[in-house]
Amino acid sequence: MESLEIENNRLIFITGGVRSGKSAFAERVAHELQDITGATLTYIATSRRTDGEMEERINRHQKLRALSNRNWKTYEISTNFAQHVQKLDRKGIVLLDCLTVLLANELFTENIPMEKLKKRSRQLIDQLEQALIELQKKTVSLIIVSNETQYEYHGDPFVQLYQWTLGRLHERLVHLSTSAFLVEASIPIQMKGDTSMLSINSSLNE
Repeated sequence: MESLEIENNRLIFITGGVRSGKSAFAERVAHELQDITGATLTYIATSRRTDGEMEERINRHQKLRALSNRNWKTYEISTNFAQHVQKLDRKGIVLLDCLTVLLANELFTENIPMEKLKKRSRQLIDQLEQALIELQKKTVSLIIVSNETQYEYHGDPFVQLYQWTLGRLHERLVHLSTSAFLVEASIPIQMKGDTSMLSINSSLNE
């Protein structure tokens, strides 16, 4: 593959539906960037082992990384993300999977009234955005994986608030991003980005 010059502090945002192939695509982008830059690989896992389904999902992702024969350094950060980011000293390629779970963990930490939850959601948008900006500054590339939840209607006001909060956070991160992808049926669709990321995208699908 022809060598590409990759600038530091990239933010690559990848989203899609459940089981759309977005996580696998994100890892392939990370591998491609490592081949180009020689940078280290760091994985930030945000899921908690809350039930059998989540346990199976976490194990599947771990096996995929092991099969890649890449040296991934993994951190499990499910809450208090901003505080943990300050302590991270990883200057290579960082993959966070996923923002959707991280937001749910941070938003629904305790039973609080809706009005207080609304205030907390607005604060979280600012806090997570700033924490991710700080993390991006430390990296060669920061890859963020998230889910699209806006297509599903829920009557539950708490779910609606969560969807609204996630949507606002997506808007901010896409605005800040160097490249943004929507993955559907394992096919990445580039929504934003420069020609170098288009080259990476096309090479991954050859």
